[in-house]
Amino acid sequence: MTYRCFLAALFSGALLLSLSACDDSSTVGLGIGPDSLEGGQPVTVTASPDTFDTFTEVDVTSHVASSTDSIPANGHRILVGTVDDPLVGTVATRGHIDFRQPDGVGNFESIDGVNLILQTEYRYGDTSGVQTIDVREADTEIQSDWTADESGITFGDVITSFDVAASDTTVTVSLPSSWVAANGPTLFSTSTGSDSYDALFEGLVLTTQSGNRVTGFDRESSFLQVAFQPAANVQDTLEYDGAKSFTHIERTTAAAPPNGTELLLDGLGTNLVTNFDFTDPPFDELGLVPVNRAELVLPIDSTALEQSTPANFVRPSLEGIFLRARAVDSLRAETSTGELSLCRSLGLQTTVESSCLIDLSLTGTGLGAPNSAMRRIVERTLLEEAPLFDQYVLELNAGEPTITPLLLSTPDATNENNRPRLQVTVVPQN
Repeated sequence: MTYRCFLAALFSGALLLSLSACDDSSTVGLGIGPDSLEGGQPVTVTASPDTFDTFTEVDVTSHVASSTDSIPANGHRILVGTVDDPLVGTVATRGHIDFRQPDGVGNFESIDGVNLILQTEYRYGDTSGVQTIDVREADTEIQSDWTADESGITFGDVITSFDVAASDTTVTVSLPSSWVAANGPTLFSTSTGSDSYDALFEGLVLTTQSGNRVTGFDRESSFLQVAFQPAANVQDTLEYDGAKSFTHIERTTAAAPPNGTELLLDGLGTNLVTNFDFTDPPFDELGLVPVNRAELVLPIDSTALEQSTPANFVRPSLEGIFLRARAVDSLRAETSTGELSLCRSLGLQTTVESSCLIDLSLTGTGLGAPNSAMRRIVERTLLEEAPLFDQYVLELNAGEPTITPLLLSTPDATNENNRPRLQVTVVPQN
């Protein structure tokens, strides 16, 4: 995922994710109505979302530098392996990595060997078993716009295979002498056009042979190590750094989520859309009152997560969570610097698709955002009696290929306290 996301379009009013807007919420009242809005004591109103549905937008998971003499600034991971997760179903991944020819390549007397050096940095699945991975030669140059479900990509037969334990940090794979004899001269090619190194060698593809785990390798610290003799009886080595990468991700079977939950899945782009209507009760009864606290509660069903986790099984943690609020058409005016005036007035950063960016963080029971930002959003929405944003997008954006299950409780959850809800605490004026 070059930086695509795990999107969740969130409500059509204004408020999200465990977001508080003030430090003092003591003496919180209950309900709403004429009597409860008197006396200057804080009053809290609660609303359930009007909709709570999932949709899909697949991530871009290829990473290609803008020029041939550089490497991508982000997206350094490739995923390899197949995992059967009781919560998710079966997910299969395949990793492609291409290598940059180093400077100073010249003539050689002989090529003594080629090793593929891989650095692990991500695990998802069974940590007790050994994972066997096949190495193949790529047939196709990695493109910058390949998505996780890209089809029609071909690659060659198995060159060799290697085992990876969950505890391994560095893996050294010796490519067979037959492959070195056939392809070694290509690694030293200084020709241009169709005979150039870049034209003749498109890198390697790593596929699954066995094992119930997905392993992530760090492209930036993985390389081809070529041992050669530039002249008789003179030993030397060259390192071909990982320069391009792509991860294919496919959910081959799907498990049904537990009752009262929705499963969101990074990498595969399973997202959430929900909304609240500020023109309906209880919000339409508040009037122009100061907002003491604004909180959107999106609980995570941690119990179901734990019960669906086998022994010696790990799931990756969320790596990047953002809330992107898209401005309504009438509020998309930009400043001279290209910022949205709306975002600037709310103290928020402007981001893609005429949106304001709100940082989110993971708490013990759900998701959270800066209190001050949410208070300003809600208070201004009530003041103008119209929504500021027509869509909120929950974005899990690590900038890397990931498979991150997130199990959210729905409005149908059995326990009322585990249901998603919007809570606004106001201070009535005497």
